[in-house]
Amino acid sequence: MLSTRPVSDASPDASRATSFGFESLGSLLAFGALLALLLLAPFSLSGFWATTYDFWPQAIFLLLGAGAALLLAISPDARFGFDATATLLLVFLVWNLVSALTGVYHHDAWLELARIFGAFIVFFAVRALWKPSRALWIVGAWILGMTWICIPALSDFAQTHYPRQAGPFFNTNLFANALAMTLPMALIFPVLLARATKNQVVLTLGALPFLICAFGLIVTSSKGGFLAAIVALFVTITLIFCAKAASIRIFARRNRAVLMVASLIFLLLFGALAAKTIVPRLQSARGSDDNSTMFRAYIWRSTLDMARAKPIFGFGPGAFPHVYPRFARVSYTRSAHQSWLQIAAESGFPALILVLGAVGAALKSGAARLKTRDWPYIAGATGAVCALLVHGCVDSGFQTTSIVILFAVALAILTAREKLEETSSETPPETRKSRLNPWWLGATLLLALGGNQTQKAASGEDVRFRAVEFARNGAPTISSQKMKEAVAIDPTSARLWLTLGRLQAQGGDNGRAALQTAAQLQPSNATNWTNLARLSERAGDAPAAIEKFYARALENDPLNTSILLEHAQFRLASKNRAGYDDLQKIIALRAQPYGLYAPVEQIVDLDFARATLLIAPEFKRKKQSAQLQSLLKIGLADCARARSFVTQNEQMRRETGGEFGQSENDDLETVSAALQVLQTSLK
Repeated sequence: MLSTRPVSDASPDASRATSFGFESLGSLLAFGALLALLLLAPFSLSGFWATTYDFWPQAIFLLLGAGAALLLAISPDARFGFDATATLLLVFLVWNLVSALTGVYHHDAWLELARIFGAFIVFFAVRALWKPSRALWIVGAWILGMTWICIPALSDFAQTHYPRQAGPFFNTNLFANALAMTLPMALIFPVLLARATKNQVVLTLGALPFLICAFGLIVTSSKGGFLAAIVALFVTITLIFCAKAASIRIFARRNRAVLMVASLIFLLLFGALAAKTIVPRLQSARGSDDNSTMFRAYIWRSTLDMARAKPIFGFGPGAFPHVYPRFARVSYTRSAHQSWLQIAAESGFPALILVLGAVGAALKSGAARLKTRDWPYIAGATGAVCALLVHGCVDSGFQTTSIVILFAVALAILTAREKLEETSSETPPETRKSRLNPWWLGATLLLALGGNQTQKAASGEDVRFRAVEFARNGAPTISSQKMKEAVAIDPTSARLWLTLGRLQAQGGDNGRAALQTAAQLQPSNATNWTNLARLSERAGDAPAAIEKFYARALENDPLNTSILLEHAQFRLASKNRAGYDDLQKIIALRAQPYGLYAPVEQIVDLDFARATLLIAPEFKRKKQSAQLQSLLKIGLADCARARSFVTQNEQMRRETGGEFGQSENDDLETVSAALQVLQTSLK
């Protein structure tokens, strides 16, 4: 047996905490891999691939996970373990598999399914490796993994006073989500350390992660993260009192002065930071017209409509970014800003019921152990789960791999049984079956398949980025050749085929075949149909054929002002006065939620101003000068705002896939000047 020897004067608890009891090299190595994952996941697995298309961290995670699963498969002491929570999670994964098979775009569905599967395998790994002697290390790795990434964020805030720190996460809200989940675990960490050591220096240092993570949460200025943390800590503290009320009262009486001074210092620091970060955002949220709140409210309604459209299996895992526009009430977003509705929309309401059922089963299992010596773990893990449940109501943390991994660990802690160690110690290793564990072998195969597919996506995207750079540098032939290499690597990616078609068209070649392939692979993406319409226009195809492409595009994204504007220009160029109907739709959207609540207030949609210029002759013909004057004022105001945020507009354009399209601000001064001339002519 691989184990460490406790020192002779150690307490029983300390002895128990230092005897790791590994019965095979495989389980020892797998445990090391688990700790490394918890330490590194917040740094390396906190991106949002639906926007960044950075698949390499995910691919490496899955492939290394396959290796760890194989180590567990050859370890006789690493059991897969089934209970209500485990069964519900497995059924949830199977349901997502069926959803992927019936989804509208298989490529991204497989990537998302692999991501979810990889994260939830951590749940089974923690349970297989769980022993009280190892629990402190698992919790410690989680806490340290989140603590060390807070330090650069706090340092940056101290230097720049920028109140929206995101750390390595895709945005501040996701960073806040992970921190809100970590705070309950950090709160109970000193209790766990006290069981393992009496060293006062170590015990004092054990309180630092809570303080660092708390201040890290404050500098995110996330309203949802703040709410989730309050609920999580309230639940955790309540459970601690339920488990150890008498002991807490005695401790508080003996250390009253120290606790009061520490609390006062913490509150003063908290107040100083909060006054510059979260407080201004909370004050702005009190109004009914708060942009962030209203934008989310309309997204949630649209996501619910999306879920109702296919309530059983949804549109497929990962489908939200390209299916949501069909149901949108406001502008484009790549996530629902609501984890639970997005699960229902992508995988169906049964999938949502299954994952919430797994949470309920885990909480019930944990509650049954609250009065045991496991109470710190139960209190912390329950708080962490509650943090995700609350934050999931206002943002899409479930779509971030590192957050799902922490969620899986919390569920595993709630359902882990101490009797596993007792069984392990009482049963001689030589009497156990040495055959390979079929469940872990199956997990190994699935992780390897998922990692291989994700690696193909990563390699294809790498080549795509290089091809785009060649195109920007004036080498269209080389860029097209590179894109052909990309689609050969990952032939089911509509993104790659779309880029190939665009580059071929820009280089003077016929990109129709590539664009048609993109539309066939991903018929739910309006961009694919819009590009076919553009190509058909340049080729001089019949107007009826072009109209069909625009119709498919607007069917998938009826509120897209850019597509409506292009459609109007095409119609007007074809002497079809129906183009004015498209322009009227754009003008009308200005006063609707789409125009009132932008995803980011600083990002200005100039399509309203462009539509005003195109529709001006129609207003003049109808002698509607007053209405036109009003539209001109709005258009000029939009131009003035856009002029102040040129950099942000360009960045947003690139982040939403506009590498080849016209920059949102390229014609800003031209549009502004034309509006001014038109306004002068009406005086």
